[in-house]
Amino acid sequence: MKNYGPFTLYQHRPTSVRYGKVLTTTLSLDVPHEKKRVVRVYLPEDYQHERRYMVLYMSDGQNLVDKHTSAYGDWKLDQRMHQLIKEGYPSFIIVGIDCPRNPLSRILEYSFSRVPFIPKKQNGISFDPHTHAYGDELLSCLVHKVKPLVDQFFSTSEVAGIGGSSMGGVFALNGFISYPEIFSLCLSFSPAYNLYVKDVLKQYLDSKNMKEQSDNTLILYTGTVGFEKQFFQPTIKMYQYFAHQHFDAHHLAMFIDSRGVHHETTWSIYFMEAMHFYLEKKAKEGKN
Repeated sequence: MKNYGPFTLYQHRPTSVRYGKVLTTTLSLDVPHEKKRVVRVYLPEDYQHERRYMVLYMSDGQNLVDKHTSAYGDWKLDQRMHQLIKEGYPSFIIVGIDCPRNPLSRILEYSFSRVPFIPKKQNGISFDPHTHAYGDELLSCLVHKVKPLVDQFFSTSEVAGIGGSSMGGVFALNGFISYPEIFSLCLSFSPAYNLYVKDVLKQYLDSKNMKEQSDNTLILYTGTVGFEKQFFQPTIKMYQYFAHQHFDAHHLAMFIDSRGVHHETTWSIYFMEAMHFYLEKKAKEGKN
């Protein structure tokens, strides 16, 4: 039997996982709050140890493949992967880290560490510009602890991406610009860029010299309905920023849904759109 090290077969019952398999472990992360965290590794149904697979690292791991571990529903990524395989696309590994249980801790954990919040109160949570966000610390744990463990016990290639939604979309972008040599793909869905001081956020982005990384790929999604509406204009602005950084149409995409709401069901749909865009681009590059 294949040695997966500290990862064991996911045995939650009931489960909505239909395709592939999930392995989990619990790690102690070097973050200020809720250090013990479940890490979930989804292996596609055609996984073979002899092959090498791209890895997509995602936030809110409890929401990715099983509705029974999510409070809001899941992305159904096992079904999306099954569909991609049927359509002839290459499969890949998905790794999710569960978020903190405390909503404020989740916001701080997924935020830019060096960009202050705009003072406001939203959904009962106060945003204090002096509150210490620690997204950089979680990113360091991902890069230096989680990723090496995944690379050790699974058949991974040198290609890795990072993705997430809402606050997870912020975290994904921060990982993309902070570790461009590791994460060549970013899925930033419904990102909460509106929480941060605009001028400081731009200065932070400028400091990363993204023009030098324009061969990497950024894919954004935003909708316009209900709670989602507040993220629409900031996401448009972020798309425009990266377009000005010489990210061309092969490396920058944005999906807009005029009826899109802030929910896993919508993100699941645009996950497919995003992966079609990215995998078709990779296939064309391989033919050159």
